[in-house]
Amino acid sequence: MPTPASPRTLSAPLLVALLLSACGGGGGAPSAGDPAAAAPAAAQAPAAAPAESFTLSGTAAIGAPLPDATVTLRDATGRVLVTTADAAGRFTFTGLQASSQVVQLTASAQLGQRQVVHFALLPGLSASGTANVTPLTTAISALAGPTALPSDLEAAQLAALSPDAVRAATEQVGFAIAPLAGRLVAAGFDPLLTAFDANGQGADLLLDHVEITVREDAVYIANKMAVGAAEAEATTAGTARIPRTASTAPKSAARAGKAATDGVTQVADTATNTEGFDDLIARFTACFRVPAAQRLTNRTQTSATLHPDCAGLAAPGYLHNGADFMVRWARALNAVSVDTASGATFARPEVRLRIAESPERIAVNLNFRDVDGNGYTTPEIIERQPDGSWKLYGNRRAAAGYVESTLSHRTDLTRAPVFPTWGTAYNNVNTSQIEAGFRLSFDPRLSFGSDGSVQYPITDLTTATGYGSSTYAQVAAAAQTAGRTSVRCVVVTGPGRFDAGGTKWMGFFPHGLVLKRPTSSAAQDYLAIDARLSSATRQALAAKAVGDTVPEAGNGVNTGFCGNGTTTSSSPNYTVEVEALRNQVNPLTGAVDASIDGRDVAWNTGPRYARVKPDAAMIETLSSNPLVTFHVIDTAGVLRMRFSTRFLGELPPVSTMRDLVALKKVSLLDRATIGRYLDFEGGGVDTATDLSSVSASWTTTPNAFGADGIGFYSEVYRSVPGRGLSGPLSVWAENQANGRTSGLWASDDDLATALDATPGTNFYWWNSAFANEPGGADCTTLGAAMVSNETIFVGRGVRSIEDRTIVKRMLGTSGLSRACLGNGAGAGTRAALDREIWTRTYTDKNVRVYVYTQNKTFR
Repeated sequence: MPTPASPRTLSAPLLVALLLSACGGGGGAPSAGDPAAAAPAAAQAPAAAPAESFTLSGTAAIGAPLPDATVTLRDATGRVLVTTADAAGRFTFTGLQASSQVVQLTASAQLGQRQVVHFALLPGLSASGTANVTPLTTAISALAGPTALPSDLEAAQLAALSPDAVRAATEQVGFAIAPLAGRLVAAGFDPLLTAFDANGQGADLLLDHVEITVREDAVYIANKMAVGAAEAEATTAGTARIPRTASTAPKSAARAGKAATDGVTQVADTATNTEGFDDLIARFTACFRVPAAQRLTNRTQTSATLHPDCAGLAAPGYLHNGADFMVRWARALNAVSVDTASGATFARPEVRLRIAESPERIAVNLNFRDVDGNGYTTPEIIERQPDGSWKLYGNRRAAAGYVESTLSHRTDLTRAPVFPTWGTAYNNVNTSQIEAGFRLSFDPRLSFGSDGSVQYPITDLTTATGYGSSTYAQVAAAAQTAGRTSVRCVVVTGPGRFDAGGTKWMGFFPHGLVLKRPTSSAAQDYLAIDARLSSATRQALAAKAVGDTVPEAGNGVNTGFCGNGTTTSSSPNYTVEVEALRNQVNPLTGAVDASIDGRDVAWNTGPRYARVKPDAAMIETLSSNPLVTFHVIDTAGVLRMRFSTRFLGELPPVSTMRDLVALKKVSLLDRATIGRYLDFEGGGVDTATDLSSVSASWTTTPNAFGADGIGFYSEVYRSVPGRGLSGPLSVWAENQANGRTSGLWASDDDLATALDATPGTNFYWWNSAFANEPGGADCTTLGAAMVSNETIFVGRGVRSIEDRTIVKRMLGTSGLSRACLGNGAGAGTRAALDREIWTRTYTDKNVRVYVYTQNKTFR
């Protein structure tokens, strides 16, 4: 990228135009099709005096301002201008001249813990001098731009864009929002051209209502304030859909009988107001103007005295994920750096979803900065009081359970097939793929009384965070001593359905997923997906009321619905869409490398995967804030809790993840770091040794979502070569007899047939499990499972870490050589070391994004 220059130092005119009338024309330089533009220079009038320069101003906002946003202007000549918005999102470029080619504006700002980036394409620039950057202008950019995911464009891409296509996209967006805009803004409102302030009124109130989702087929505009008749039910009725294929229709098409708005639907016109939001922020500002030592006083583990200036922020009975107001906000209340008297700031609430109409409740993000400029985001539900003010209401749940969307991109350096010298080719070892789905989060550190009372005994107001360090084991032991029970497992149900054959499904598995405590976690303070429920077991569970004993799973090993409550799985992520990666660039060599092609997605048969890509109807359901229900079962086999939580945010397709990496819109680990930990064949400097400290460097391009976490994972697992998934073919009887096959073929015959015909051996299906450390001098006794997992959290502006200590060792090839593979019938004969490193971030839509690189080496 060229070095940004001051607008006053650029002598050549910017190729910019801002003209949105239905007929085009006026104010700019001649277009390429204008006869004057084609005339020979000698035939034209004498050169006129230089055009008078003017100022371009606008607002960068999302319903709340984008404070201190970096606003970048790019034109078709490659020139780049940069300015900074003020606290209200207002920005200005000076010294500009009229022109007629497409120009791009990008506004990037830290809003709480997230990097928020929006785009605007301008079809030309005249002295009208207004151009905004908002989610609505991002929708226009998505429709008219050359990439599926809006991104910073190069000069050649801008030069190739048609101003008419931008005008057509603007007309489409205007038509889509017309019913809602007619209620909230004055006639003639234009997302790009109409000047406004980010103050919760007019155009800014309109932005409070709209949610933009960009997909490959269309751009969707939803009304976040629309609620169903049952109030708690959000609705997609009236969500606007703008097909991407129609966006490039020029204005001349309308005169030919094809309107640019053909195929465009319109958003629901449900409207409310956000009056009182600013008053809520004023009260937060007053609370955090009080010195930190005075906000919470007289503290014990379970109680404290709240300063009067903070006491009115939450409604009576506030509870959110098991925490009262003082616990949930303890980290901020105790922080000296969150001091509004010294420069900390609270932003206007960012609307996520209106979830009830009477009384009115809205899910919001409360974003704030400390005195050092660090950002924080706290999701909340707020309730409008009878006097019109707003207070924190909470989700009123006694358990910390929620759902968020995830994207992941995995580059696996394992060569497949591998080890033909062993007499076979293992074709199920490379997992290079991209995934889109959900993370099912539940903290099992609860205890229950026989009367159904719930305690969340990890809260502690004497600490700076409001939480103690109790592990699940400690909570369970204390509960048993007190005659209480603890969490055994959780069943999660969400929207999903079987195909016509009744064997494959899309969305959530229709009968439900069982979550248990992972044996790989020393603290076991989260749950991982372990299994799918049968239809009969799901029906039996649905018939039970809270307080009833649930049916047994009938697994023949452990009594009780949940078995022993633990799982060797380690992931809480459920994938609804997956795509194998082919012909990737090998990060160690920089060259396209077909030897690291991902396996066919048919291998993804475990409980964490949907088996069918969601169709349009299922995408609409999953993207419309659906309800997901948690069923909590205790150690006595009793259903202790059943609650529903709404997924808030966006569920992007896998194509979005592909674009995020291809366009470098997320942080990417550098080649040296990848080689250091993963280049087993090339002698990575840290591949042989078990490590207790790690280092890493990564790149974050301008306007990308910077990493907030860097992760390190390793495991040694054991297996026995076998056919794995085998259908009712010649090998079935043999494999059934020795247990080296899966029974999945009985319900999915076509899958089993296809995999059974695949050459080679499915190495990692049968009996795959963690290896163990030696329990003593050798493997006579078995020690801990060989697995480690750690995320180091970093600031988004950080680009490296050096010699950071990790609690659990990252296993090297020395661990592979000492691994115990079990005894007797369960013993393994092969083993593999798997290492992974990754970056983690959140997008502006609260999507959790991972970019993994991994490699394996074998014994």
